[in-house]
Amino acid sequence: MKKTIILILASVIILQGCGSNKVESTPTTSEEKELTTEEKNDSLIPSKDKVLTVRKKCLEGMTDEEISDLTSWIAAQNLSLEQEYIYDGEFEKYEDPDALIWNLYDETGEEVLIGYAYDPDEKEATYLEMDETEYGEKYGEPVVTSNEYNADAYIEKLQALQETINNADFSAEIQKLIGYYNEIKESHSAGALCNIYYIYHDMDYYLLRYAPEDFSEDMIADKSTIETYYGVLDVMK
Repeated sequence: MKKTIILILASVIILQGCGSNKVESTPTTSEEKELTTEEKNDSLIPSKDKVLTVRKKCLEGMTDEEISDLTSWIAAQNLSLEQEYIYDGEFEKYEDPDALIWNLYDETGEEVLIGYAYDPDEKEATYLEMDETEYGEKYGEPVVTSNEYNADAYIEKLQALQETINNADFSAEIQKLIGYYNEIKESHSAGALCNIYYIYHDMDYYLLRYAPEDFSEDMIADKSTIETYYGVLDVMK
């Protein structure tokens, strides 16, 4: 069967989709309180002094190399999710726990199947009764991509980073991420995936960096994401 490599990942979330959930302080499931766009935008962005104070506590006792590794990893995950989920597509792809897009968190390899390419108008006109996966398997072309990290690999990486952290409260923030990846493994929870983005976002922009000053006008065209503060980190409360 002919395979095509996807040019832009279908694993994407629009900001409105992510904006409908809120992370709890010590989450155990994906049943979060609703966070409206107005509430999100009204969240008080912490001052630079507060961020620097909390950052110093969180990173106390870590070597420069450990801090660099941690900061680089968190930034990479935040920017990747921001690009793929907010700018490139739709969160609805993940709302079906049986959707093939979840293979990105189940499998690794050079050719991970994440969906099928076909003409949706043709499907509606000819096989309206078929679900998308069944139609794609019969009449579409598989869409595949290479994938280095599944949920287990993310957990393993986070646990390695966690071992370098001396501050118990900051370690607990990393543990929340690990918990959400475990939830993804168990139930393909779209809410858990959204919460992972929230944590990476706040941890990158309002803990390990300070977005209002670290990103100048000429560095980023759209400042709406870095000017959004979700307020999900307990260490900042």
